[in-house]
Amino acid sequence: MSKSLGNCIYLSEEPEDIEKKVKSMFTDPNHLRVQDPGKVEGNPVFIYLDAFCRPEHFAEFWPEYQNLDEVKAHYQRGGLGDMKVKKFLNSVMQAELEPIRNRRKEWEQRLPEVVEILKEGSAYAEKTAAATLDEVMKQYHIPGIYGIDTRKLVRKIRDFGSCKALLTDAQTSPEEGLKKLAGFEIPKDAVEKVSSKEIRYCAAKQENYLVAAIDCGIKENIIRSLNARGCSVMVYPWNTSYEEIQKQNPDGVFLSNGPGNPKDVKPVLELVRKIRGNFPLFGICLGHQMIGLAYGAGTYKLKFGHRGGNHPVKNLKTGKIEITSQNHSYAVDYASLKNTDLEMTHINLLDHTVEGIACRKDHVFSVQYHPESAPGPQDSGYLFDQFIQMMEENKHGKAN
Repeated sequence: MSKSLGNCIYLSEEPEDIEKKVKSMFTDPNHLRVQDPGKVEGNPVFIYLDAFCRPEHFAEFWPEYQNLDEVKAHYQRGGLGDMKVKKFLNSVMQAELEPIRNRRKEWEQRLPEVVEILKEGSAYAEKTAAATLDEVMKQYHIPGIYGIDTRKLVRKIRDFGSCKALLTDAQTSPEEGLKKLAGFEIPKDAVEKVSSKEIRYCAAKQENYLVAAIDCGIKENIIRSLNARGCSVMVYPWNTSYEEIQKQNPDGVFLSNGPGNPKDVKPVLELVRKIRGNFPLFGICLGHQMIGLAYGAGTYKLKFGHRGGNHPVKNLKTGKIEITSQNHSYAVDYASLKNTDLEMTHINLLDHTVEGIACRKDHVFSVQYHPESAPGPQDSGYLFDQFIQMMEENKHGKAN
C-alpha cells in the first residue's frame, strides 16, 4: 500500500473505497490456489491485520477463529483463501474507520471553530516551548542535579550495577550524606502500598470464564486483555486467603506484576503453593518470580534490571523470537530450576536470563515480560489465549 501508487487507505475513506482497496491488496504471489500454503511475512493483508484487528473482532466478524494466530496458522498450512482473509480485513477496517470518518464530517461543518482551536493551541504551545528546562522543573517541583561528571557516574554504574543514591541539598556534607545512605533500608512493603484494598469485579461483555486476579500492582491493560477474550475478572488484594478465592470457584487464577523483591511478598507465596494444581495459574513479571519461588526455585537481583520495549525473547517451544516490553529488577535463577517441577519455556537473547517457566501437570505457566504492554510490542498477546485454552482444557478435564 503506497500513497504514490494511489492505493493508500486514508482515515476519511468512504466504505466502498476501503472495500475496493482491500480487495486489490497484494498477497503471497505463490498462494495461487486455496489449498496452497501461504506466507504471512511481508503479506500486506496480514500486516494490516497485525496493526488493526483486535480479539473482539473475531467474535463479531469471523467466529470460526478465536484470534489472528489461528488464522495465520491456517493460511500457512493451506486451505484458506485470500478473499476470505480480505473480507475479514475489510470488516475490521470499516469498524475502525467509521467513527473516525463520522467525527471528521462533524468537524468539517464547524471549520471556523477548528481554526480558533488551532490558533489557541499554537499560542499555548509557543508559550510552553519558550520556558527553559529550569523553569519547567521548578514549576512542577521536579528535583534535578547539574555540574556532575556523568561519564564517571556511568562507569560506576557499569562496574557496580544499580546503586542506592541520595539526592540532598548543598548544605549536607558528604560524610553526613553517606551516613544517611548507609542507614537507609529499601522498603519491603511496596506491594502492600500499590495493591487494591478491596475486591473489585471487572465484567466482560460476554462472560465465558471467571478469572481471579491477585493484585500486586496489576496493570489495567491486563484486565482489559482478559475482558476482551471473554474473561470477567475478580481482582483481589495481595493478601487474600486461598479460602476466599476458593469460594468463587474461578476458572483460573492470574498472578500480577508488581514492585520490589518477590521474597518479601510471603503471603502471596503461600497462596501460590495452595493454588498450584487446583486452578490453572498464569503469572506475569513479579507473579512469574513468585511462581518460581513457590516451586522451590531461586531468584536474584539483576545488576542493571531490564527496562524498555525492545527485549528479544525466544519461545523455546516454537523457536519464534518475540520483541517484548520489560520492567523488572529480579529474575528466576536458571540453575535452581533443575530440582523442581518447572521447565524453562522462554529465554532472553541478550543476557540468557529466564523469561518463562511452566509446570504442565499443574496447569501453571508464567513469563517475566509484559504481553499486555500498550503502547509497546504486541508479539506476545497469544499468552492470554494460551491461558484461556488451559482453562478450557481444565474445564473439560473436570467434566470427564
